[in-house]
Amino acid sequence: MTSLFKKLTISSLSLIILSGIVLSVGTSEPSEFEPEALATIDNVRIFVARPSFWEGSGALQLLRTANSATGLNVRNDGYQEFTISGYTSDTYYDNATGNGGFDEYAVAGIVYYEIPYSAINGKWFDLVRLNPSNINQVWNDVGNIQFTADMNHRILRIWGNGGGLVTNILGTNAESRYISNNALIPILSGYLTCSSNTHNGYGSYTALRDNFNLEGRSGLESINMTDFTWTQNGNSITYDYTNSGNVTQTITLSAKVLAMKSQSGN
Repeated sequence: MTSLFKKLTISSLSLIILSGIVLSVGTSEPSEFEPEALATIDNVRIFVARPSFWEGSGALQLLRTANSATGLNVRNDGYQEFTISGYTSDTYYDNATGNGGFDEYAVAGIVYYEIPYSAINGKWFDLVRLNPSNINQVWNDVGNIQFTADMNHRILRIWGNGGGLVTNILGTNAESRYISNNALIPILSGYLTCSSNTHNGYGSYTALRDNFNLEGRSGLESINMTDFTWTQNGNSITYDYTNSGNVTQTITLSAKVLAMKSQSGN
């Protein structure tokens, strides 16, 4: 959706509703739906795997953006900062028990920052760990990175002691292909199935498919997620994308993947 409202008219529709779309099975209603794009159409989730010690000492962990690398350092030129929005544990990034597949260092699961796409697209960003008692004291900083398109369709990983960020492991080489099915829930729920855009809609399906091995997994049909709520008024179904927490429809991960794939044509 590039405009506030997107209307799709589909003949011979039915009530198989998968995460924001209506799939045809040969019945007569509804004939069209009109997803409302108010706020979440503008948001993306930036996922980060970080060293376990980044949580220590009550550290403040921020994602910061600015229009320039210099702006990040001196906190001007469009400077913004964002706190962690959510967290998910994972079996691949879990070497505390020795069962994970990642063994470079101890990992504190995967966190994500949900932020407006306009706040990071084409801008410079970093991830920092600050002294909670003195935010001017930077304990760790991954360095200044310029955000490029599709960078949010993968898991970024802080390496070593926090002195850098891995951003270029993607496709068939992506570590994210090995994360657990459950870890996909917050990732896929950050995408709008009915939107064609490439930052958080089905236009990003190919990147998600490759980076997370969506079509090579098993067991997705047994894991539920919640998606955006909808209401029906006659033949019109309206999806509520007002805020990212407005998710009450229960679907399976396989339904989400199928719906996005079907819409994308890939």
